[in-house]
Amino acid sequence: MNLLLLSVFLLNAQLPTSPEPLASIALFNPIAWDGPSVVEIATGRIASPGSIDWSKVTLMRDGEEIPFSIREGRAHWKSALRAPVPTPVAEDLLVFSIAVPLNQWSRIDVVPGSPAQTSALVRENGRIEMA
Repeated sequence: MNLLLLSVFLLNAQLPTSPEPLASIALFNPIAWDGPSVVEIATGRIASPGSIDWSKVTLMRDGEEIPFSIREGRAHWKSALRAPVPTPVAEDLLVFSIAVPLNQWSRIDVVPGSPAQTSALVRENGRIEMA
């Protein structure tokens, strides 16, 4: 009897458990380019401000993490040009890079968890670049 219970426990322990997504993003590629592209989405289009703690989520597609950052979405004459933004507002932009095959949909889930990278943006030589 103990062996049977142990087998069931090991079987359940091996199954990957992923948290329920807080939000999902659907992307479609209608053009012939199938290489990586930069995607920018206003955080207010994904969730109401304050409902997602962007420092405690990861973007996942097919079990793989997608590095991302949040940058200011205000008009340049009103902007402080900060990236990443510490507390996003609705107009601030979620920025990531992804390749979606021609004429296909891709689903990106926003799931709870600590990102492997702190940001997808790197500041070097006075420029901000996507890593």
